[in-house]
Parts: sequence; structure tokens; C-alpha cells
Amino acid sequence: MNTPGPLQSWSNSIEQVLQSNPQGTINRAVALESVSSTQDIAVKLANGQPGLMVLAGSQTQGRGTQGKTWHQQPALALACSFALASTSEKSWRLSLAGALAIRSTASTLLGDDQLLGLRWPNDIVLCEDPVRKLAGVLVEQFDSLYILGIGTNILQQTHDWPRELQSCTVSLAQLGYQNLRIAVAQELVLALNRMLLLSDTQILQQFALHDAITGKAVSLVWNNHQYTGVVRQLDPLGSIVLEQGDGMCIEIPAMSCSMVRVQES
Repeated sequence: MNTPGPLQSWSNSIEQVLQSNPQGTINRAVALESVSSTQDIAVKLANGQPGLMVLAGSQTQGRGTQGKTWHQQPALALACSFALASTSEKSWRLSLAGALAIRSTASTLLGDDQLLGLRWPNDIVLCEDPVRKLAGVLVEQFDSLYILGIGTNILQQTHDWPRELQSCTVSLAQLGYQNLRIAVAQELVLALNRMLLLSDTQILQQFALHDAITGKAVSLVWNNHQYTGVVRQLDPLGSIVLEQGDGMCIEIPAMSCSMVRVQES
């Protein structure tokens, strides 16, 4: 179900912002009060044409990577999906561009460029112990389109989280943000347009600057096996070099592993 409502005025607000950036890849926006999934709605509304941004006040069947669900509490978080051409883009590049865009957005709104980092492969996290997730990125391909999804926690407070998430999740409001969700959306679309203009090399350089797991003790899953150790090197297009407890290093393909946890210092 796609429910119209007050958020529809956001479409005009976003498009006014986009008019100041006419050369950007994202060139139009649709905002809905409630949807099943912004990913699915973006596919439908884009109708094969890239450049669309879909925003939702809430979604009932939001999803993350590896089949996980992403629950968006009404009026507290922000779900956005962007339709991009699969013929001219790469999925890894879009994933990193999306993560860099929301990291840049949050850092700008919080006035602190050191607070947030990127946890491979697709999380934006608070760079403090305990590491807590602020936002996540998902890239899916539908025929000629990639759909880049970005889910961000904005207005939640501690009591809004289930108990099991309170120590591993954070919102912009908990970090001091005191504005509206639409301001996040406006900043995000401009940041994404900037990131999409970067070369592959520049994208990788920006990721390296904000990498939050190199030097950290982590647990990774690859090929149905869990590995624990300290990340000594991370090449998004190559391998993660993991130093295990016995001092031996192993290389794990970065694109095909998943993060279980970053261990606290």
C-alpha cells in the first residue's frame, strides 16, 4: 500500500533543492507517507528511467542486505531509494557513494566530521565504543536500474529502540540533531549527487579516509565460516586482510563476506 499524506509536500521541497543542482544524477522526487518498501516503489515509479528519489515516512516491509528486515518507525526515521542506470554504474560504487553521502550529510548536520565512519560493507556508524549503527545502504538491480536504498535513524531516543538494539543503534537526535527529517533528505540528495560525480579512485580514497574497521577486532563470515581477528588492510575491490589470534594473516574476499560484529576495545 502506498499512502499519500503531508509528506507529499516534501516532493516539492526536494525538487526545489534539485533545481540548484541541475546537472546532478538525481533530478526528481516523490514522497509518500507510508509504503511497503521504497525499493519496490522506486522500481515501479521510475518506470525504467533513472534519476528518481523516493522517500517514505514509514515502510512496512523494508529490507536490508542478506535478507534482513529494516523496521522504520513512523515519523522517526527516513527511508530513501534512488533509481540509477545499471548501464553506467557499478553496484560497489553505488554502495560506497551512498554510504559516503549519508555520512557526509550527518556530519554536516551535526557539525562534526570525525564522529562517524563506514563499517564495511554498508553501515554508517558512530566511531566510539560501543560502535553503534546510524544508517545502512542497500543496492539491488532491477533490469536496467540499480536501486540504491538508504535508511537513516533520525529522531529516535533510547526508549524507541527495542532493548536488544539500544547498545548497537544510534540516531541523529541522540547525537544532538534538533531539526526535521526533511532537512536530512534535502542535504542527502545533494550529497549523493556530489558523490556520484567522483571517479572510482576518488570514491575509494574517500572510503579509506572514513573506514571504521581497519585496526579493529572483528568477526566476519565468509563461505559459511566465521573468522575473528584484527583487520590489517581493507580493499573494497579485493580482500580484507585479517590477523588472527595466532598471528597468522588470512585474506577474505571483501565483496563476498559479511560483518558479524566489531568488538569493543
